[in-house]
Amino acid sequence: MTYFEDLSVYNYSSQWTYKKTLNIGWLGRGFDYTIGEVEEKFIDRLWLFCLTPVPQTRGFHECELCSNPAIGPLVFEHNLQKRKLGRSEIRVFGKHGIVYAAPNLIMHYVCDHHYQPPIEFIEAVLSSDLPSTKKYDDRMRELGIQDWPPPLHG
Repeated sequence: MTYFEDLSVYNYSSQWTYKKTLNIGWLGRGFDYTIGEVEEKFIDRLWLFCLTPVPQTRGFHECELCSNPAIGPLVFEHNLQKRKLGRSEIRVFGKHGIVYAAPNLIMHYVCDHHYQPPIEFIEAVLSSDLPSTKKYDDRMRELGIQDWPPPLHG
């Protein structure tokens, strides 16, 4: 997977790049990351973003932090819902027009590798409009995304 430092400017996919988009959770083997605890409310809301990914790629990324990574996309379960992780991204709206871009593997990183994202991202997840709401959909379209909302997939 591609590593990007937290809060650096996002430019991974030109199709999904907009002003004030910052990277979060692009972890990789050999790179340090903050370890800590997060509230269950944060995990529950982060999962809602993972249920509505933004760009879905043709391939997938394996977790470079696992000693025995899954073959194929990692299947993650939360609240009795399963999703394949490692093949798409999420978008979270923050303060002052900031948009956070994270791989959907962030859910696995937080829950299984105890990754603690920067506080401003945690606050954004806790306060942002949620995917699958009119406000979130409107904000995505304001970014210039024409094909929003995306088709359902797992």
